[in-house]
Amino acid sequence: PVNGKLYMKNYYGAGFYRLNTDPFDGSVELLYYLSGANSQAMFTFSADGQYILTHEYGSLKKYEFSTGELVESLNLDNEGIYGIANTGNYLLTYTIGINNSISAHDEQGNYIGNIVFPSAVNSSYGTPSYANGLCFTSTGSSTWSAWDIDDGLITTPGCTDPYADNFDASANEDDGSCAGYPDNGDYSLSFDGLDDYTS
Repeated sequence: PVNGKLYMKNYYGAGFYRLNTDPFDGSVELLYYLSGANSQAMFTFSADGQYILTHEYGSLKKYEFSTGELVESLNLDNEGIYGIANTGNYLLTYTIGINNSISAHDEQGNYIGNIVFPSAVNSSYGTPSYANGLCFTSTGSSTWSAWDIDDGLITTPGCTDPYADNFDASANEDDGSCAGYPDNGDYSLSFDGLDDYTS
C-alpha cells in the first residue's frame, strides 16, 4: 500500500500481518483476520492501496485495508488458481491449463486478455508477482524469471455491448463498432429541477 510497509498473510489461514521494520527484527504484528480468506488464497493490494484483494480459484475478495472487513466478493471471468498481482492497471492471475500464459482482469474481475510468454511461467503456488514494472514468475522451482509485460497483453477487439446486434462475447476491448440497437420509438427525459424523480 501507499504507506510503504511490508505485509503478509498466513498461508493456510486468514491472519493478516505487518512486518516490523523499525528495527527490522523479523517480528510481525497481527492486524486482523480476513473473513472468508482462510486456506491458501494469495493477496495483493488495489491500485489505490485502499483494499486488500485475495484470490483463490477465481474467487476474488475485496477487504477494506484499514479494518480488514470484507467489502465485496467477485468471480473472475477467466478463473485462475491462487496467485494474484496488481500492475496498477490489471490484476494478473495464473491461467488454468496454459502454462505459458497469465490472465489479466480489471479490479471488478472482468477479463481483459492473456499475456503469453515464450516459456512456462505458471505455478499454483504464487505466480505471478509484480513490482517496478516487471512481472516475476516461477514454475514452482527456486528459479524466478522477470518479464517486462507492458506490450504482451493479447486483446480481442470487437463490440462489447450486449445490447447491440453485433455483440461479440469473445471481445475484451471495445473497438467502437457496436451497432444495431433496437428501435422502440422516440423517448426522452426532461427535468426542470422541481419535483423531478424516477421510480
